[in-house]
Amino acid sequence: MTVTADPWALEVRRELALGRLLPLGGAADGCWIAESAAARVLRRAAATLPDVRVGALRLDLADPATAVRAGGAPPSALPVGPLRVTADFAAVAGRPLPPLADALRTVLWETAAETLGLSLTAVDLRVTELLDHLGEADDGGGPAEPPETSTVVGGVLRIVVTAGARSVLETARAAATASPDPMPVLVTAVRPDGAR
Repeated sequence: MTVTADPWALEVRRELALGRLLPLGGAADGCWIAESAAARVLRRAAATLPDVRVGALRLDLADPATAVRAGGAPPSALPVGPLRVTADFAAVAGRPLPPLADALRTVLWETAAETLGLSLTAVDLRVTELLDHLGEADDGGGPAEPPETSTVVGGVLRIVVTAGARSVLETARAAATASPDPMPVLVTAVRPDGAR
């Protein structure tokens, strides 16, 4: 017997897979990025470091009391304000932990700020496991990035961005201003530079 998935149920699953919608830029930019897309980029960057493996990773508002609700924000979007990255990580035993944590913090911070264009105030790390050795590198897990495309859903322009010379924020801003009718932009995935 063949079971055909309900299109409505599939769309709900797709929406939930995006996670929360994080502010990208300021309130006037009208740009957001799916937490799942941002986390995948951060995990890919962290995977380049030897002797560490990122576990749980979360992006959240650093200070919800100072965040600002942006007009035209997509449903479930966080208010606009600086973010905090919180990550658990495993490290190879026998290596000094402070330099490993400093290297991981630097990679996460620089990737969030430069590649994505996120505004950060902190990167909090917690060592959760000491390992004899690391297994295979994790590229961030999750489903493969969708093909490069843009669609309008519920008055929000959804785009897939390829990382490159411009930050994800700059690409999202360009998409927002290219539309004849200004609308919020949601980055749903970020492909690695050179990926097709």
